[in-house]
Amino acid sequence: MKLLISWNSLWTNKQRTIFIIILISLAFASTVVFNGYTTYMINGMEMGYVEKTGSFQIANTGYFDNKYDSLLGADDIKRIRKILEKDDRIDEVTEILLFSGLIGDSDTSTPFIATATNNPLSRFGSSDGMPITHDDDILLGSKLAKNLNIYEKIVQQNDDVSVNIMASLAGSGLSFSSFNVSGIYDSGTTEVDSRHVIMKLDTALNMLSLNECASYIEVKLLNNKDLKSVIANISEMLDGQFEVKDWKQLNPSYAQVSGMFNTIQTFFCIIMYFFIFVALSFSLNTEFTERLNEFGTLKAIGASKETLISIIFYEVIMIISISLLIGYGEAQLIRYLSSICDWQFIPPGEEIGYKLVLIFNKTSILLSACFIIIVCMLSSIAPICKTIKYSPDKLMHS
Repeated sequence: MKLLISWNSLWTNKQRTIFIIILISLAFASTVVFNGYTTYMINGMEMGYVEKTGSFQIANTGYFDNKYDSLLGADDIKRIRKILEKDDRIDEVTEILLFSGLIGDSDTSTPFIATATNNPLSRFGSSDGMPITHDDDILLGSKLAKNLNIYEKIVQQNDDVSVNIMASLAGSGLSFSSFNVSGIYDSGTTEVDSRHVIMKLDTALNMLSLNECASYIEVKLLNNKDLKSVIANISEMLDGQFEVKDWKQLNPSYAQVSGMFNTIQTFFCIIMYFFIFVALSFSLNTEFTERLNEFGTLKAIGASKETLISIIFYEVIMIISISLLIGYGEAQLIRYLSSICDWQFIPPGEEIGYKLVLIFNKTSILLSACFIIIVCMLSSIAPICKTIKYSPDKLMHS
């Protein structure tokens, strides 16, 4: 009976009720979308850094402080790989060789840093031209190709685009070779693209007259949540003979960027939640205050205080339930639109953006729902107190 009275009373003024429902649903949807965006930002940054450097790297002790001078030999690589193969949480193991030198042609030359890997296709795709398919193929950073005045030729897929490379590493002597430029690699960071060269590991070893070796071994996990336990296990088996660094240590800028983002996020979160709190509190309090005469009438015809409290409580529950369902639908609609539209986020210092994806998780949705429920409940306290305290005559003339 009380539920029926609450439902009928709720729709006595349809426009007012619909306005409150729309307001609450939009407030809920905005908090869910905001939390989904911040979740994507944090997860997206982590995935981006892991994609570039792996979940963690293994190298000779001191390598990360003094690069290019301390290489892993064939026996080191074999031992490390044997240990890594024992852990089924590891997804991919890649040997990386870094070296530097000069690259150019008969007209111009410029310094470069090369990344040689045993499987360049899995990590480095060409944004223009062709990927690495032959042993004498290399990829150039987009800015480096422009500096060498061969960008247009590569874009047009001219098979005759070649460059000369002069390099030396770990006492291998000065090496000079010519390579075919198959395509362009675009990392999105100008500083990297202005000096980056990519080639096969075997090709680099042959050019430098080196036997099997690597600067470091890059490891990617199936799930980054296992990072700490995997590193602890691997480090113990390596017995301190090699140095292991995770992706956060390899990317110190992550702490700065994520810290700045968290500060901005907290600031906007406080402002947004404050305005939502004020708007909902004012609207709901006004909605119930305008109906004090209705409650006065019910009180005059014999309704008890408990009955009036129950009616108001049921109305609040109904409004919240309807609003949360509609708000969740609105949030899902926004996520769907973001998935089919080309909405992108371009990180500071980069030129290529990441497709905007809203990540909704149960925790953020429940927190948003709890916030809305608490605000609505608090807004009903004042009308309930007035209904209990005032006489029927005073309520009817409010």
